[in-house]
Amino acid sequence: MKIVLLSITFKIPEIRMKSLKYILTVLALVLCSISFSQRKLEITSSKQTFSQTETGSTTVFTFIGNTDEAAGFQRRADALKDRLTLTMTKNEDGTYTCTLNVLQQPHEEYVVKMLMTLGITKITIDGTEKPIEDLTEALKTMKG
Repeated sequence: MKIVLLSITFKIPEIRMKSLKYILTVLALVLCSISFSQRKLEITSSKQTFSQTETGSTTVFTFIGNTDEAAGFQRRADALKDRLTLTMTKNEDGTYTCTLNVLQQPHEEYVVKMLMTLGITKITIDGTEKPIEDLTEALKTMKG
């Protein structure tokens, strides 16, 4: 009787810590965006709402959510600090005035892309709830 033992060796690629952090960040953004999609962003058409420079843009909007939701929104933005900065100031009524600075891309479409990356699917523009994609055209009319 002959017994043959097989030995199979698998090479597992080395996962660098930076890659692992990136994978975990993306996973966290996806999971958080599922729960965040019900939070509200409101924007009002005015010349102070949106401005552009050669290297980026600034958009001002209102975030409506509780303290934990605001903290989660800020954390997601902080994870994208190479592409944007977000400043949130709590108002007396419990809402937050937000200033989103998008770096390197001065286009309205990129602002929308960054908000989608942060998990936003809808936005209230001048009192009317709309899909986030509608913000592109609205921003074009708001240039300061």
